[in-house]
Amino acid sequence: MLSLLAILFSGLLIVNCACPDSTVQFNLNTSLKSMMFLGTGSSYSLPMLTCIPPCKACESAASSSFSKNRRRNTSLFLQGADGSHGIIDCGKTFVESARDFLLPMKVKRLDYVILSHGHSDAMLGLDDLRAYTDVSQTPIPVYADSQTWVDVKRIFAYIFSVRKENVPKLTSNMFEPFQPFQIMNTKFEAVPVEHGNNPDGSPYMSNGFLIDEKIFHVSDVSRIQESTMNYLTAKHSIELLIIDCSSNNVDTPGHIGLDHVMRIHAIIKPRLTILTDISHLSEHYELQSMLPDNIMVGFDGLIVEFKA
Repeated sequence: MLSLLAILFSGLLIVNCACPDSTVQFNLNTSLKSMMFLGTGSSYSLPMLTCIPPCKACESAASSSFSKNRRRNTSLFLQGADGSHGIIDCGKTFVESARDFLLPMKVKRLDYVILSHGHSDAMLGLDDLRAYTDVSQTPIPVYADSQTWVDVKRIFAYIFSVRKENVPKLTSNMFEPFQPFQIMNTKFEAVPVEHGNNPDGSPYMSNGFLIDEKIFHVSDVSRIQESTMNYLTAKHSIELLIIDCSSNNVDTPGHIGLDHVMRIHAIIKPRLTILTDISHLSEHYELQSMLPDNIMVGFDGLIVEFKA
């Protein structure tokens, strides 16, 4: 018998259970029916291969595929009220995430993929989309910015060449910063953020995504520029924030830590913040114990259901 704990506050019902399909019900008028966290980990994923002897987070992660410390590369599955299926980021561990979470849900179709940036933990799983296009025989539209497309087409030249057999069928679509784009019934807007530095010292840019102007997903960030933060707070009422939190204390290269997250949370003032892109420096339950009620530690398999 699974024990359930329901906590009601600010129109938010959280249901926690000792199973992979824990669910959050969130009152929000959006085009989405739900979202599922396919991955909430850093590029290393957890358990980290060289964490020997293991830290508490890695030991827990190794004990079960459904430990809340088992973290695959950050990825988000979006299910629209119109029946659409999409994902934000498709990294190295996507196929593991899909087997653990999408296969049991009998998801046989993906209608779109959005890439935040051109690092391996965001796009190296694109080849595994072949399983979906082989079944549907319908190309999957992939959305990314111009620099990410340079990286994708360099790594996956064979997908976008004249070769047609044994490759996923993908179409390339480009978005521009701060320019809304519509996918089926859902409105997205790319918000550029810094994600560490290029070799020449200039900022490497990733993208966060506004979804229906009420959800802000920003999984890979070291700094949100002041002008961008002003844009987010002046023109949008963000009610759900999903944000990078590499460690429970200081920032790490390319990512922000809990202190930085708390400052952003205080400025944006969402009703709920969910942490993602979490490294082995943070153990799930220890990190959750440090947080106020309206900030929660994300975990792989977490589902957010939206209620109007």
